[in-house]
Amino acid sequence: MRLEAVAEETSVKMTISNDGDPISEPNREKIFDAFFTTRRDTGGTGMGLSIVQAVMTSHGGSIRLLPTNEGVTFELQFPAA
Repeated sequence: MRLEAVAEETSVKMTISNDGDPISEPNREKIFDAFFTTRRDTGGTGMGLSIVQAVMTSHGGSIRLLPTNEGVTFELQFPAA
């Protein structure tokens, strides 16, 4: 896992990435949808990323999945205090 943070003029941008299996193209469009999961058989509810997105948005921030060829990378943007 890799974590990077950069302070910008009006926000802090954080990227979180790993070198695990990438998210398939069809699933990339659905990962922030409530109840979408590929792991229901192991107890996944599909609520995690939709909750994260709702919390980030309610605080004036954002989360997005960045395009990658390997692993998975998310970018979170927080408003500067």
